[in-house]
Amino acid sequence: MQPDGRRGERPLDIILNSDRPPRSPWGGMRHRVSPRDPRWASLRSTFPGAPDLPEGNWYWMRAPAPDASQAWRVAMPDTGSHDGRQEFLHHVLAFPALHDPSVVRELVRRPLVFWQSDVLFVFSPPGEAVTRIRFAGSQGAQRSWWRRVISTGVAVLAKLKLLLVFGSVLVTMGLYALLLGWPFAIGFVALIACHEMGHVVAARRRHMKTSLPIFLPFLGAFIGLRQRPQDASEEAFLGIAGPVFGLAATGVAALLWAVTSDPFWAALASAGFLIHVFNLMPVLPLDGGRTVGFWRWLAWIPGGLGALAVLFYRPTPPHWQFDPVAVLLIALVIWSLSVEPRNRPGGYTDIGARARWGYTALWAALLAVSVIGYVTLGAYAI
Repeated sequence: MQPDGRRGERPLDIILNSDRPPRSPWGGMRHRVSPRDPRWASLRSTFPGAPDLPEGNWYWMRAPAPDASQAWRVAMPDTGSHDGRQEFLHHVLAFPALHDPSVVRELVRRPLVFWQSDVLFVFSPPGEAVTRIRFAGSQGAQRSWWRRVISTGVAVLAKLKLLLVFGSVLVTMGLYALLLGWPFAIGFVALIACHEMGHVVAARRRHMKTSLPIFLPFLGAFIGLRQRPQDASEEAFLGIAGPVFGLAATGVAALLWAVTSDPFWAALASAGFLIHVFNLMPVLPLDGGRTVGFWRWLAWIPGGLGALAVLFYRPTPPHWQFDPVAVLLIALVIWSLSVEPRNRPGGYTDIGARARWGYTALWAALLAVSVIGYVTLGAYAI
């Protein structure tokens, strides 16, 4: 970690013993927790015996919690120590009762490290700042032969996952090319890839691990999240990022059509707008349903009806058309609506009015752009 302290603060070096460190050696611990952060309330609930959170520097990162037997070690400069370092050793989950104010005051006189689910919090007292977070394996742990076999197998699977990603791209592109030609297939897959990378970028901004996009012919693509969003606001941030990136790429295709008058670009942009009209329907598991999921059934019921209309209704000439791929998508919607809401913790959708209406307005604007773009450019497509 690069120095994150203010001038005059003593540096603090924290060594965490864990067999499962995050991918990044510092995992985003550069960011301090402020009262505006949604994690502030979670921190506040940890110290019921204190009227306010202890003064000092708070940091957070996503990291899997170690076992209770694993320990963390804090070392910081101390001129009174013969070796120049003072060490504190604690078990991660060996927490004293925090309802007594005197216990809290005594506890926060020195650095503090603890987990809440898969979020690691680090506290440094006033006048000290975290300058390095270093993960090391459990002390004295020896890698046996079966652990080496497992680690080798994981490495092989990681390479196979990479092959799966590129293989899904090539298969999807090839099937589209059989129907629409290679130029359109390449452009269409590129639009989908831009959309999915929006989700990846948003997840990385929140320090969440994701897989690379996996493409499914005629169904789109998806990424896998290693952690669940903490609340509906974080889910909305992840959900809306895909349409933002995807519509930006679609806008480039529309701009190329405006400059060149080539119907190819009109067709590509029209297809891009159409997939976002469907994707922004406010029903799970589509991005629209994740963006405004805090409205729950007030959004999901009209969103489901809208998805049915987009999938089965053809405006030119007006008629309904059966599509087996659309049936698969509707089955996925029904399954998501029956499973996902029940797996969410209590208070998941209780977010502030500013976030609620802000995400709703952004979702409505992107949906309007998608509909207008599709209706406008559809007449100019091939």
